[in-house]
Amino acid sequence: MRRNCTIGVLGLLTVAFSAANAQPRASDGELRRRAMFGAQLAEVTSDVRARQKIADTGGVALVQIFPGTSAADAQFKAGDVMLAVDGTRLTGIPMFLDRMSKARAGDALNIAFVRDGVRLEQRATMKEMPREKGEGYDVVYGSVTSNGARLRTIVTRPSTAGRHPAVLLLQGGHTCFAIDTPVGQPAAFTWIASDLTRHGYVTMRVERPGCGDSEGGPLRDVGFDRELGGYKQALHALARFDFVDTGNVFLFGHSMGGMFAPLIALELPVRGIAVYGSGAGTWFEAVFEQRRRLASLDGTKPNEIDREITDQARFWSALLIERKTPSEILARNPELRRLGWVVDDKYVGDRHYTFHYEVADKNFTDAWTKVAAARLPTSAAANPVSPRVLTMWGASDWLVDRASSAWIAEVINRTTPGMGRFVVLDSIDHNFFRTASTEESYRIFAPPAAGAAAPARLFNPIILETLRAWLNEMPAMPERVRDSSGP
Repeated sequence: MRRNCTIGVLGLLTVAFSAANAQPRASDGELRRRAMFGAQLAEVTSDVRARQKIADTGGVALVQIFPGTSAADAQFKAGDVMLAVDGTRLTGIPMFLDRMSKARAGDALNIAFVRDGVRLEQRATMKEMPREKGEGYDVVYGSVTSNGARLRTIVTRPSTAGRHPAVLLLQGGHTCFAIDTPVGQPAAFTWIASDLTRHGYVTMRVERPGCGDSEGGPLRDVGFDRELGGYKQALHALARFDFVDTGNVFLFGHSMGGMFAPLIALELPVRGIAVYGSGAGTWFEAVFEQRRRLASLDGTKPNEIDREITDQARFWSALLIERKTPSEILARNPELRRLGWVVDDKYVGDRHYTFHYEVADKNFTDAWTKVAAARLPTSAAANPVSPRVLTMWGASDWLVDRASSAWIAEVINRTTPGMGRFVVLDSIDHNFFRTASTEESYRIFAPPAAGAAAPARLFNPIILETLRAWLNEMPAMPERVRDSSGP
């Protein structure tokens, strides 16, 4: 089956603990943390049904209970089979994870289950997902409000006194996931935040609406411009901290985060911008050209590639250029349904079709040109300088090509020579994994065959070394006068 993964997808999922697709909640008091049930889950086999005397289908088996969690406090045991939550029958693990995604710390759930063939019910008071902790630095959970929804922010700050340069981290992909990974292997931005903070930088991450702890979802109904507004509010908040040197605030954008970056900087000037695995072309180019690269990796037969690319072009041209709705496109060309892009007649991939309209309306090359032409005041007496831009590309990246990434630095240097830099990083793919080639990267990205073990995913620290080296060589700027408008 064709894999429909648009630019910068990060396949992050906290299996058996919680999902990250929060629903809107009343905006009063502190933003509550998402809940963690705390068990390893499994589908209910026929043997388990027979042993537990379960006649109906569905249910979720508990394989292991983790100490100190909601499941442990509610005295669940390995071998129990959950049948329903708050009176709603569980059809399987996805339904349970979806229910958990809506739960917050302090919520009480009534769970019907079977133990040793006896049907029971237990009330479980949900405990919050653990929070990240820094070794030698502070981690602060907070929030910003954008479009009436509170979005989770996580700030890391050095433990030393004084003001520090700061980096706002703009996440890649456009799917729903939490920005922290306090359980299991750390995600990329956790590595980046930790490394920069241990080297003297403040960092901030912000969740998308409806993801993790954040309000304002579901994400698939959130437009590009509304998501952009959340990042702008985060940058405003970052600049107001009294431990941030507002003359030295930077953006780091991964994948789609790199597309948000110049749009943010046009309104809220920053000292510099670094991007990884991003581009400055049109959205049509970004998605369509990715299709050909994917076709060379996903098993499409060579003699079928032209037909595949033609059909992709017909769909995306109708959507982004002719501005047809998915329903109109499929009504006119029902054979394009096989591409698998359209869900419920209004979602393309993981987002509402109007999200793609808004991205397609953006002139990213023009935005980068304006960023390069901007002048940042260093002080009342000093001459203004231009923001500096670093664009990085991994040699194993198949989601974004080298030319698209290099174009950003070229645009910068055509406008203000010497302010842009393009760097190719070896043995690293789009998602910061250590891979020797695009083929190896795709094997890691694609789901394993039934019964096969998932390939190892090792974070490549070359991204940390390159980003930090660029930040450290940045000429120091005197702190500018701060105001309520941001950096």
